[in-house]
Amino acid sequence: SFVIPDVPPWPDEVRGLPLGSKLAGVRGKAFLRANPGAEEKLREVGFTLDGKAAANNVRFQKVYAGLKAYKDLHGDLLVPQPYVVPSNDPAFPEPTWGLRLGARVNAIRSQGTFVKTDPKRREMLDEIGFVWEP
Repeated sequence: SFVIPDVPPWPDEVRGLPLGSKLAGVRGKAFLRANPGAEEKLREVGFTLDGKAAANNVRFQKVYAGLKAYKDLHGDLLVPQPYVVPSNDPAFPEPTWGLRLGARVNAIRSQGTFVKTDPKRREMLDEIGFVWEP
């Protein structure tokens, strides 16, 4: 549902474009068949063709941002299971407000959520001091 804003630095010719609704079509096989070379160009700029993988990455990035802010605030990543990122707290990025961060941490530890299919994410968490077995 993202619409490109009518402000700089967006080029005039794309302002107002309903980019969010266009992405499903770009990810579709018909678009890729009709536009030879598009898949390669999209991958070169980091576009994720798999919509589920893209959504999973957005969720992980939100949790990661919440964890970094939590650590800045508390000095560790021993997030209590019931912890929810407070709304309207400037210590946390706005997209993380209301995030059930403790539940996400529990899922990462117990089920490998976000990390079992992407070792780079595990490395990212290790780099910020994620505690795998508290």
